[in-house]
Amino acid sequence: MEENNDKKLFSEKDKKLRHTAVFVWWRVCFAVSFLICFFLVDLRSPLLHRLPKLLIFSFLGSVLLILLLFFIVFPLTNRTRKPYTALLKKIRNEGMTAECLQETEAMYEKCRQSSLDNDYSQQLGYILANHYTMTGDYEKAHNYIDALDMSICRDYINIPTYQARALKYHALRIILEAADGGSTFAETAYTQAKPYFEQYGGLSRENGFWAAIGTAEYLLSCGKPEEAAKMIEPYLEYTESKTDVFLTLAKATKATGDTEKAKEYIDAAYEAAEFTYAKNVVDMVKNRLKT
Repeated sequence: MEENNDKKLFSEKDKKLRHTAVFVWWRVCFAVSFLICFFLVDLRSPLLHRLPKLLIFSFLGSVLLILLLFFIVFPLTNRTRKPYTALLKKIRNEGMTAECLQETEAMYEKCRQSSLDNDYSQQLGYILANHYTMTGDYEKAHNYIDALDMSICRDYINIPTYQARALKYHALRIILEAADGGSTFAETAYTQAKPYFEQYGGLSRENGFWAAIGTAEYLLSCGKPEEAAKMIEPYLEYTESKTDVFLTLAKATKATGDTEKAKEYIDAAYEAAEFTYAKNVVDMVKNRLKT
């Protein structure tokens, strides 16, 4: 399964979250700046006379504080983000080469040692579990997916980011169990995932996508390719994961015996995959389906 960012390193939702975070921090900085200026700007004058100066100096102070926070304080206190982002770009552009895999596993182990880097280790764990599922090394895939800390998602399940992460986890678990143990194991994973799919799948397009992928993969393991195709078809216009959708449809049509249609979906998946990592995923599925 391709990572859910085949066209962009970060999704539009991620960007909106970052913009929201900047805005929240700016409000905090403005409040701090206003309090400081309140006791510094011409205390002898009436408040109404001081207000324009207070607002101007508070705004300028808040901008300065934001620049200090985002360009000095945060980079110094969060030294993992830059190499993490660089690694994601390298995987995206070069594919999961032996070198990238070694670097990913090394960074994963390093991030696991610090509670401050927990979010990075979780994301790298998803990437590694997905990679080893695709390559057929199911023991390693199980090791990485079993190490994911889902308690965080359960504790913050009302936050959209953690809803999507929980659904993504369950979808990947179904894919892994179906590949490794067949329909019986996939059914167990689907039974655990179903309450999450039903409760949170309809809350956003991304949630619905992961619920659809997980359900479709379960249906494929049960020998119901037509139902699997119907489950995933509504997401053909979900641009952030078109490659995943085409690959799932390729597997479904191949299971019905329509090899020619499966090949068309594989070709469409390859065309939708802009970066090397995504193209490599398509090649792995193509070889597995023998299309």
